[in-house]
Amino acid sequence: MALFNPAEQVFQAMLDGWRNQQLSRNLAFTTIARREQVIQRFRSFTGEDPWSWTVGDVDEFFMELRAVRSASHSTLLAYQNALRLFLGYLTDPAYGWEQECMERFGIHPVQVCHEWNTAAHVQEASARPRKRPLTRDELQDLFDYADDRVDHALKQGAQRLDQRSAWPRPSKSPTPGAFGATRCACSN
Repeated sequence: MALFNPAEQVFQAMLDGWRNQQLSRNLAFTTIARREQVIQRFRSFTGEDPWSWTVGDVDEFFMELRAVRSASHSTLLAYQNALRLFLGYLTDPAYGWEQECMERFGIHPVQVCHEWNTAAHVQEASARPRKRPLTRDELQDLFDYADDRVDHALKQGAQRLDQRSAWPRPSKSPTPGAFGATRCACSN
């Protein structure tokens, strides 16, 4: 079937298909919208359609984001992930975009985001230190410190945890209904 504006219509159909694929994976609408904006922005930057994107386009786009626009590491990771996922969708034979593009344009999309031209996750969390969650080692250090403080307080007699504990004392008889105990078992 002949299209009025084949490049634009095929690109829009690609975005629509990718949106549907992400919706079927139950992703949030905001996540999908942000990813689509990245793809639109990349296309606008290159002036090319996805079937003509190159590794050089990726290098230039992310160099400008980092060097000129001072984008954060987490922004670069998110943008690169969106681009990688979109091209993964386009190059997956199950969706047929390679064949469609070959028939219409004589060229097909290829994956242009590789481990050697994209940023890597080098930390457990990529946020600023004041916003990131604690690592397992940091949590362990925190709990060890808290345990040491309790031991110190007990030795100093500053708190009498054994007498004024916030922990409930166990009762002498089982609680009716607890752990499947029946009323008759508790009365004995």
